[in-house]
Amino acid sequence: MPREAFTHQECRLKVCLVCFQKGAGMKAVGPVLLGRKRQFYIENYDQSVIQLPGAICGRCRNLLLKVERGEKALEDLPEPYDFSKILLTAITSPTCKCVLCEIARENTVGWS
Repeated sequence: MPREAFTHQECRLKVCLVCFQKGAGMKAVGPVLLGRKRQFYIENYDQSVIQLPGAICGRCRNLLLKVERGEKALEDLPEPYDFSKILLTAITSPTCKCVLCEIARENTVGWS
């Protein structure tokens, strides 16, 4: 029997906020990562905004840490994705077809 598609909330945890790809070592945004993201990447990041990914991949997590330590420059971070382009499917729909969910449901893993 086929597995049910991931919900939008589940998909948010499978796409990296920084590189906007699936990646290895995905971690949900916690207080430490939240501080780094706000300081070096997206100042007004809000975990409750459902158009935004809720996780970060291992590669981008390490990159943010190196920026924080001064080992990498801010310019080494990927350009922020324009999350205002993410259009969510109506809440009554059983599966979301937004770009974030499409990326999360792909069988490939990004460059992490």
